Amino acid sequence: MVDEALPLCIGESLAFKEMIQVANWRMHTPDSKLLKNIIMEKKELAMINIKKNISRKHISLTTDHWTSLANENYSAVTLHLIDSFQFKAIVLSCHKHEGCAAVEKIQAQLTDDLRSWVLQKELLMAIVTDTAAKMNALGMNLESSSGTKYHYYVDHMLQLTVLKAYSGDAGLRVRVSSNKEEENVMSLLKKPHDLVSFINSSPTLKKKVG
Repeated sequence: MVDEALPLCIGESLAFKEMIQVANWRMHTPDSKLLKNIIMEKKELAMINIKKNISRKHISLTTDHWTSLANENYSAVTLHLIDSFQFKAIVLSCHKHEGCAAVEKIQAQLTDDLRSWVLQKELLMAIVTDTAAKMNALGMNLESSSGTKYHYYVDHMLQLTVLKAYSGDAGLRVRVSSNKEEENVMSLLKKPHDLVSFINSSPTLKKKVG
């Protein structure tokens, strides 16, 4: 069931029961209630072990929110730490938010995670998010209210930088000198890109360059 992501109620299927009986007539298939109880027991044991492993360790948190194809809003919080020179990442929570995933809801989720996982605020080194408006507002709120350092994802910043570099964003300009007009940096950055594209579009040129 776990490997194939099958529904918990499959044990109640008549066809599944008959198949199991053919394989082993002594085996009884568990119903969804029993499976849920087993999963909850495993969850509690896992949480106890995780709490022991992350106790009194310096950590950082990342959080993100997204909207599903069904227009449902979710947000997740992930803990990161280095333990015995090994990087570890643990998902603390993933919540579905009714309506929109407002900043207040995500901040409440973070607060609940800190409390339920018994995490010390003084050991929280930073909270990292993408540059979306909601996440930026969240980070600013946390930084001003609790003093927690707030950073953007480095890969997201690089992605935005590259997109801007090749988008022709007129907002990014540099003054070449006091006696010259402003020159669009994007046009300079696009020239190598356009040159490579032109060479790749011509088999003859590509063969010569290669």
